Amino acid sequence: MMEILHLKNLVKSYPDGNQEREIIADLNLKLKQGEVVAVVGPSGSGKSTFLSMAGLLITPNAGEIQIKGTNTSSLNDEEKTLFRKEHIGYIFQGSHLIPYLKVKEQLQIIQSLSDYQNNKEIDKLLLDLGISHRAEAYPEALSGGEKQRVAIARAFINHPSLILADEPTANLDESLGREIIDMIRRQVKARDTAAIVVTHDTSLLSLMDRVYRLNQGQLEEMQV
Repeated sequence: MMEILHLKNLVKSYPDGNQEREIIADLNLKLKQGEVVAVVGPSGSGKSTFLSMAGLLITPNAGEIQIKGTNTSSLNDEEKTLFRKEHIGYIFQGSHLIPYLKVKEQLQIIQSLSDYQNNKEIDKLLLDLGISHRAEAYPEALSGGEKQRVAIARAFINHPSLILADEPTANLDESLGREIIDMIRRQVKARDTAAIVVTHDTSLLSLMDRVYRLNQGQLEEMQV
């Protein structure tokens, strides 16, 4: 299987008074096609920093981020923006849907960012996620679970190499949360992409291929 993500010896620190506070310390991770991994850890452990680095939103002080063989440290800011648009899909705790756009339009506008329009593909993805009957609905008419399914569709619609999900089930009950993670997992397997899911919900960990705890700035693999 192709390697999607390789994080090599990442270090990230921030000024803290007269000192530097190290949040990420010599962190390493490899992720291949079809893999869904979870990252857990207490608040303040650096999960958001880790995910932001993997998504090229912040730059590490040291180390290397490779996505599909590209060493992203060689990219300038404009190139990173284009690279993110092509290769990375995001799913957040909130769905962040545009209130005045219907479900199908939410996906059409994302497709338009890559100069690509395929309504049949949108229809199939909505069908796969069980919300084809809501294609003409506005966000205010959707349940919390339906909104998160639209968010999943939005993340996958442009065929990214990597999905980054930050607490995607935090606003859902346990049963619905497992359903959402299962949907993400099925899309990852079907599309040969890969995903990192940051979560506090231990009931979801059995659905993951691997689970890591972020501890003292490093990822430690857990047995679940």
